[in-house]
Amino acid sequence: MLPNGFPDSGETPEYNTVDATLWFFEAIRAYLAYTGDLEFLRKDLYSTLTDIVSWHVRGTRFGIKVDSDGLLSSGEPGVQLTWMDAKVGDWVVTPRHGTPVEIQALWYNALHFLEDVARRLEDETGRRRYGSMAARTKQSFNPLFWNEKSGYLHDVVDGGPPDSSIRPNQILAVSLPYTMLNSERAKRVLDVVQQHLLTPLGLRSLAPSDPQYRGRYTGGPASRDAAYHQGTVWPWLMGSIPHCIYKGTRWRRASQASGKVLALRIQRSLSRLRAWPHLGNLRRRCAPSSGWLYCAGMERSRTTACHGRRCLWRPPRFANLVRCRGRDGLVDSLPRFLA
Repeated sequence: MLPNGFPDSGETPEYNTVDATLWFFEAIRAYLAYTGDLEFLRKDLYSTLTDIVSWHVRGTRFGIKVDSDGLLSSGEPGVQLTWMDAKVGDWVVTPRHGTPVEIQALWYNALHFLEDVARRLEDETGRRRYGSMAARTKQSFNPLFWNEKSGYLHDVVDGGPPDSSIRPNQILAVSLPYTMLNSERAKRVLDVVQQHLLTPLGLRSLAPSDPQYRGRYTGGPASRDAAYHQGTVWPWLMGSIPHCIYKGTRWRRASQASGKVLALRIQRSLSRLRAWPHLGNLRRRCAPSSGWLYCAGMERSRTTACHGRRCLWRPPRFANLVRCRGRDGLVDSLPRFLA
């Protein structure tokens, strides 16, 4: 496992995260796509990645283990493991124990990527193993998570009635490179997220129609933490929207020029954000003060610049890799806030 964050001067790392290691796979996938450096993976990373998968199958900290249905479960009383990790005393505000939707998306993405790497490295045994695991995960995911009546994905499944809260976590099941959803379901998820969660500054962490929704992030630490993932807008999630739109080009064949238009509109949107008169107050009082502001639709590492573009992001924890990858060929139907 990778730690949730790297502590200062000799302190013990905290490993209360189920997604950090899975984001590590996505970071390596993006590195390989950008550099083509397969030899680096062969020499330095492939055996580590395969060992990580084996440990997840056997089971590791905090109940993190692959179930018989191929889904990755996690959870331990009093411990927060997903990015929605607010905790007030002994109260975990959003425990999300069981099988959270974005964890399954990241797990499938990791397995599919490892299958592809094994194929390229001519590891036929590994290719068959990870391909079979990915297929099993996909086979279990769709019937368990798809909410046919409402047209979106359940947030958490844990043996009982699923948690059908409309949260932004489901967008990762569409935006990640390898997805378990067909194009029709992916579009419906994107429509629901845009309808209920999209704002000019990011995605709401919970739909306003939910009884648990907290529309203001104010008050003392306990009050703010109670609202942290119960409606507060998070800019880091915005990057998934252009990625989903990019995938839409496979359905609508948009031109490369439209990708350049999107990039310009993203930059214009960021310029307005930087010039927003209340941004200083927002940084002091609201979720972006934790450093989750970033350049939507692009992908970067732990730096403040990416491919020459100035970014607004600084890393609050290792577990979250911010998306800052420019892509061509995006559709010309854009979110209204980028217009």
